[in-house]
Parts: sequence; structure tokens; C-alpha cells
Amino acid sequence: MRNKTREAMRLFLGGRCYTAEKLEKDYLAEVANYSNDRWEAPQRAARLAASVKRYKTSEMLRFIFATIAYDPDPDLTPLTVRRLCKALLGFGAQPYEIVR
Repeated sequence: MRNKTREAMRLFLGGRCYTAEKLEKDYLAEVANYSNDRWEAPQRAARLAASVKRYKTSEMLRFIFATIAYDPDPDLTPLTVRRLCKALLGFGAQPYEIVR
């Protein structure tokens, strides 16, 4: 495994991954902040959709680090990761999520 890949994996698994617990926490926060006094269904839906997308992207990166990253010379450029996410999940990861 390349040193850069190892460092990226360390950073990601060290706290930058978006776990199911974080997704649940964000969902419960949305439910707790619900109010009949204001109408913000589109914003709430956008926040929940963004949370689900972050979770799915995080799971995809976790899969990549668990399988492909151990190849002696893996092609883990941001473009490759983005294309893999698009092929498997139906959407591409945001560049800042991949490069971090």
C-alpha cells in the first residue's frame, strides 16, 4: 500500500467517516427540531438527503479502503473513486469528500 493511501485511510477512519450513528443523530435532530410554526419541508428534505448521500459515500470509501487499497499499486485517484461511486451508487462523491 502506498504511503499516501495509508495516510488517507488513517485520516478517513480516524474520524472523517460518516457513520450510521452520525446519520441517525442527524435524522433525530431533524425530527426534534420539527415545528408546525414554520414550513421548511424542502430544506429539511435537502438536509436529510445530504446526510444519506454523505453516509453512502462514506460507506463506499470504507469499502474501497477495505478492498482495493491493499493492492500494491492501486489506482485511487479522485477521478477513479468518483467513477466507482457513480457506477455502484448512482452518484459521484463530491471531490472534497474524496480528497480530504
